[in-house]
Parts: sequence; C-alpha cells; structure tokens
Amino acid sequence: MPLKKITKIIIINILILIILVIFLEICSGFFRIFYGKKFLPFLSYIDLNKPEISKPYHPCNEMKTDVLLSHVNNHNGKCKVKEGKVVGEYVVYNYGSNNNPILLTLGGSTTSGFYQFISNGDTYPKYLAELVSENYYLINGGVGDYNSLQELLKFNRDGSRFKNLKLVVSLNGINELNDFYDKSKSFPFLSVNQNKMNLNQKWIGISYNKSLFSKLTLNLTPNLRNIFINFSRKNFNLFKSNTVNNNLDFKILTNVDRWETNIKRLNALVELEGATFFVFLQPTMGLEEDNSIPNNSPDKLLKENLTNEYKEKLLKFYNEAKKRCDLLYFCIDISNKLPPTGNVYNDIRHANSKGNKIIANEIYKNLRLNFKSF
Repeated sequence: MPLKKITKIIIINILILIILVIFLEICSGFFRIFYGKKFLPFLSYIDLNKPEISKPYHPCNEMKTDVLLSHVNNHNGKCKVKEGKVVGEYVVYNYGSNNNPILLTLGGSTTSGFYQFISNGDTYPKYLAELVSENYYLINGGVGDYNSLQELLKFNRDGSRFKNLKLVVSLNGINELNDFYDKSKSFPFLSVNQNKMNLNQKWIGISYNKSLFSKLTLNLTPNLRNIFINFSRKNFNLFKSNTVNNNLDFKILTNVDRWETNIKRLNALVELEGATFFVFLQPTMGLEEDNSIPNNSPDKLLKENLTNEYKEKLLKFYNEAKKRCDLLYFCIDISNKLPPTGNVYNDIRHANSKGNKIIANEIYKNLRLNFKSF
C-alpha cells in the first residue's frame, strides 16, 4: 500500500478519534447538567505541580471518606497553616502554651483551620487563639461541611483523649441546611454516602486522584475525566444483593429538631469530661432585615447572589433555631453580630478576615461573660 494512502488513513482515523473524544466530552458535560452540576469548560487549566489554594486537590482542601464522620481532611502532612500547624485531624496555632488548659473549637468550614483560601488563613479560631493565649491553648477541630451530627460524633470519638480539656466551643447553624441526612424513614442517622456504602457494601472514596489522568487530559476533557473518576470510585452497584430491614418506622425530624438534639447530646458528653460547652449560632449573609449595605460594596455585590429559595430555607431554619437557642443555657445566638456592612464577607456563607475577627471578638466577649473560670 502506498505511503500516501497509509498516511491518509492514519490522519482520517486520528480525526475520527478526536471527534469521538469531543463528542464524549460534550455528552459527559450534559450528563453533569442532567444531575444538577455545571458543565466544565474545555481547556480548563489545572496545574498539578502548583495546585491553587482554592482547588479541591490542594492538600489543605482535599478530603477522604471516613466511616464514622463521612469525610476528613486528606492533607498528608502538606497543608501549611497561617500562624499554626496541622496535628493529625486538628490544627493548633502559635499562641499560648500547650501546658495551658485546652479550648477545643468545633464546626464547619468557617471554623476549619485547614481552609486557607476563604479568608487568607485568618480564621476566627486563629484570632480566638490569640485572644485566649494567656490562659488557654486552642485546638481547632473544625472540618469543612461538618454539621452538628459530625461534631457530636467527632467529640464522642476524641473527647476523652484530650488532657486538661476545659472548654468546647462550637460555631454552627448554616450547615444544618445541607442535605447531609438521608430523608428516608429507614436511615435518618447516616449521610447519603454512608447509606450507599452500607447498602452496596462498597467503599466510596472521595479523594482527588492526581495520578488517574495526565495533565493534558485534565485540561482538555474535564467532563469526561470527571465521569471516569466517578466510575473509578466503584460506587455503582447494579445488583443490590445486600439489603437492610426497612420495616422500622422512624419518625422524620426537621433540621432544627436534629440540630437541637445533637447540641444537647454534645453538651452532655462535654460535661461528662468535666469541661464546659458553648454553642454559638453562627452569623451568615441573608439574615439581616435592612438594606443599608453601601452600594457597589463587596458585600452588596455578594448579596445579589442570594436566591429567594435559599433565603427562604435559611430564614426558616434560623427563625426556629434562634427561639430554641434562647431556651438553652449553653447556646448563644450571635447570628445578628455580623451584618454585611460593606466588606466583612468572603461569600454569602463565609466571613472574610475582617469578619472572622469580629466573630472571634464576639465569642471571646461572651465566654468572658458566661464562663466563670475564663
């Protein structure tokens, strides 16, 4: 066969392959849209050698599945914390002596000492650690996306292991809106992933696998890559041979019911350890009633991203949670202490550095008022 004809065949097949890949990439993108996710843009730049601090594969952000807690940080010792360091699943700061009594903080992404991208590492626990440094050594147990149930489970696992534990502070509320719990009557106590693992007897890994594809593939076909990653986690089971008894008639609890139950149980566990517990109902954008935010300010632009559906869900939880918080001696409502005054929020859910300093000062002020030994 002439060389010219062979070359022509090769070129045609390469073009067909490229067209097929593009077709599969587009189909994968629409598949993501069908499941309520975004269509990832072509040629999306991902540099694995220099991961951006806000990306999910960054060592400060990456998560892995945990049997008890749903997910934990997967830092592999490579997360660098501003004015602090990582110790296992916790973060400590360069303030105070580790011989001081321990103040443990729990919560979600606003509390997390791992997340360095939300407020440039200026988290409220870092500010609080400095404020209490003369008398306490702050250990930060916050993890992104954790709610009151995961805080309860984490303290139940680790609480008795802390030496000289005196105070436990939780900042929560906003993550109670998330659909963490399975809504069915049969499994009201587990996350969706935990339910799937139990039902299918298959492990669902949520780590970002850097070696799965080359940098070229990551950049050129992000949607197709995402589909392959999901299949590689082996969480699809077409033949469910393992079933769970569905005959128990559990009552369905509202998110406020679950929050109240969890914080009451967490308070009891903390008291069993001879320590004192305070939960702070956290501030977030969307709770304020006035519209006095300066025009064209960062907060004003952020507030425009609030949808009516989100605000309705937010206010429904907070209006009831505030009432119940007022009836609990260990609950302090600071949800109105961070109104968007111009530039205190990083996004609609998280404060920036300035906002976190305000939160830390509010918590510190209330601890001094309510804790006799503070």
